[in-house]
Amino acid sequence: MMFCSNEDQMFGCHQSNISLVIFFICSIFLSLSVSADSSYQFSLSAYGADVEYDWSGEGEAYGLSAAAYIEPIKLDGFVPYTLAPYYSRTSGLFLGTSKSRVTDLNVIAGGRILKKFDGHTSNIGLRLAKEDLPLWLEFGYTRVGTSTVEFTSGKGGADRRYIKNMAVGWFINKNLSLYGFKEDDLVDSSGLGLLYLYNTKHFGFVEVGFQYTEIDSEHVDLEVVNGTIRNANVISEKEEIKAFSLTYYPTVKAEIGVRYELLDYNYDAHGNYLTINAGYFISSKLRLGISYFDVSQDKRAIRVGRNEYSNLSGSVSYKF
Repeated sequence: MMFCSNEDQMFGCHQSNISLVIFFICSIFLSLSVSADSSYQFSLSAYGADVEYDWSGEGEAYGLSAAAYIEPIKLDGFVPYTLAPYYSRTSGLFLGTSKSRVTDLNVIAGGRILKKFDGHTSNIGLRLAKEDLPLWLEFGYTRVGTSTVEFTSGKGGADRRYIKNMAVGWFINKNLSLYGFKEDDLVDSSGLGLLYLYNTKHFGFVEVGFQYTEIDSEHVDLEVVNGTIRNANVISEKEEIKAFSLTYYPTVKAEIGVRYELLDYNYDAHGNYLTINAGYFISSKLRLGISYFDVSQDKRAIRVGRNEYSNLSGSVSYKF
């Protein structure tokens, strides 16, 4: 689905890393020994990313994920290989873990200058679907581990937290799906979305998507008079995210896509998220992918500050 990051659920960096190139070359040679079967039931994936902040700071992120389906995923050519688990309406279990590290930040956080950040997450997801039923359900649980942060004044830590989400979807027909979702985090969010896959018959496939997310949060505004706090006002803030995606599949094995997200705050601030990705199945077993992600904001946001960065990542998936 669109709000999921795991490839099998379908849903910052201006310089490439030599290790990514080596990673792809090794994967290509590995594919020479892979046999091409018409189906798979399990998937293992890995990715690595370089992160670069616009003002200062750089880092890297790594992740591993796995998927297991209750029935084999058939690669029969009726839909792109990447989308087969979703449009075949197959139930699955998904596991993932990731780690990130950013240094030389030099940004103000909580009145102090933040220099370095280390964090990791782990997640589990479950999709319940059946080929002859239009209704599908999805549940997710993410553990954000205790993070290590380093300020100019010394080291600190951020408590772990747990994120729960669920989604309910309905296939209007075999290629059009509507869904609603809700996420329980430090601030709650909910939204609606749709996905539509169109077969051009002679020029491949096109998938379009739209997702609307609403986030409600609060912050305390202190009224200070002559150096004395007179009132502490709790102010509610509303954030809206409108996401549009377009992916073209010239063949069932290849894809190139773009996703744009516009984040609107109710106090006249905006954020822009842009993702460009491409992927190719060297065989029915092995897929390589590359993705570029960029975040920009026109003003400092009350809840998340000014967060501007980009990243370039490479991924590999093995199906069996």
